[in-house]
Amino acid sequence: MIERLEYITSERAFSDLWIEYECPDEINGVQECYLFLSKLMERTEGYFVLDHFSGASYDHIQRIEMKEEKLFIYWKDFKINPIDVEEQELKELLSWMYDNSTFIYTVCDIRKLKFFESNGHLFILFMPNVISVDETKKVLSVQNLKNEEVEIDEEYNSFETKIRFVLEGKIHDCIISKFPFYSFLIQPKENVSVTVYSTELLKENTLIEAQNRLNRALETLSFTEGLEYDQINSAGSLARTVLESIIKYYCLYSKYSLPNESYGHNMLGNLRKHLQKNNDEIAKLLSNELIKKANQFSHDTGKTHTIKEVEELIEAINDIILSIHDKIKYRSRARKQR
Repeated sequence: MIERLEYITSERAFSDLWIEYECPDEINGVQECYLFLSKLMERTEGYFVLDHFSGASYDHIQRIEMKEEKLFIYWKDFKINPIDVEEQELKELLSWMYDNSTFIYTVCDIRKLKFFESNGHLFILFMPNVISVDETKKVLSVQNLKNEEVEIDEEYNSFETKIRFVLEGKIHDCIISKFPFYSFLIQPKENVSVTVYSTELLKENTLIEAQNRLNRALETLSFTEGLEYDQINSAGSLARTVLESIIKYYCLYSKYSLPNESYGHNMLGNLRKHLQKNNDEIAKLLSNELIKKANQFSHDTGKTHTIKEVEELIEAINDIILSIHDKIKYRSRARKQR
């Protein structure tokens, strides 16, 4: 019994399964991610830690489910595992801690899992797809509930929304990870790292992801002849998408929110004005000239483009990513010194 408990909380439980999968850098696709996580749940019985970008942390996962292609990760389920205590004071304390919730869980439309190993300790990072509150309400079957039965906290933090609702007499507390950035991670209980480190890891890997995508665009150019217009435009279009994505991430990280509630409707020009409104120096790097260069790869301008134009665009975007990285690092150090 003791050996079993030691194993399910161990670093080995994570690494054994990872090795069985031949140590991939990533697992992509909702079904593939769910299959891996299901096997991890069987191996660990949920005795691992989940850290959100916000700093919220789950110390044990009761179950992971897939509903309508969305991942549900349950921390507390007091229907299956009710609070079993006799002392009235303890009952009241637990009720206060969990706000009388029957269920507490995270929902995401998973895009991929990324594996990061540090000194034998394996972190598994989650990147969701964009998911709106309205879409999530449909998945949760609460789109028709009365206003007094649903409480939506859009200001919970920059990357997540919290929904609290009553359904069939049960109180649900749900965190929605709704943006396409590394939003939370899981790690073994053995040698567990502090939540602050998890947040830093999520930030760092989101920026690395952007740089990797730019590198892939450059790689396609290395196999492209000077007159292969479609390949050149495709690389330029990818670079523009990365630029837009990383500026959105920076706005959310900086708690500027986004100028448009719909994630996909936030264009580079509006994002630049939003940064200027918040007196942010990144707006200087995101110049009108750069936006014009980036946008020309997303529209039929009737002109052809060169490999050099794409390379110059990617170089400018990399400069922005490095500046964002430095600003995030500076703010993190400043917070630690307070």
